[in-house]
Amino acid sequence: MKYKKKLNILASSSLIVFVLSSFLMSPIRSGLCGETDVSCGNFLGDSIGMPLFTFSFSFFVLFTILRWLSEPVFKTWWRFAKYYTVVAAVLITLSPTIDGSIFGFDKEFMSWFLASIFLLTSLILIARKWWQIRKTELLTGEVSKCNLCGGLSLVSSTGGLYVFVRRLARRRHPYSL
Repeated sequence: MKYKKKLNILASSSLIVFVLSSFLMSPIRSGLCGETDVSCGNFLGDSIGMPLFTFSFSFFVLFTILRWLSEPVFKTWWRFAKYYTVVAAVLITLSPTIDGSIFGFDKEFMSWFLASIFLLTSLILIARKWWQIRKTELLTGEVSKCNLCGGLSLVSSTGGLYVFVRRLARRRHPYSL
């Protein structure tokens, strides 16, 4: 399966999980739990609904951004994401449903906190890798296909032209002394 098609499927799946988790966040209003069943509401809302909601939103945003970038950027991000999500899932699972301490590290706080760090770190990592690839293309003069415009990248072709002119300027003119 092609890279872009995989990202489209992943973005659609994360959007579906986002919508479904919004129903899980309020299980009593959704009719999944009875009005007096507090343990069901805490379990579905705080333990399952909130982490799915926050992380599926983050994944949807990232998959949508990655859809327009090259595959090496996705591979770099994926190496980070597959380990972070496992660690985040363990931390969220181990945190208490309701925390009475002064810091209040309950499941809801941990979900928002870890999803925010994940989104911010991922955006920085994606931007850094994208910039690194663009810088390499400018230095080597390679012309690559621009995913955003569907044609040749103007930055790369301009960079290639710049490298060509520099190399041409270094040569001695045959008629000069």
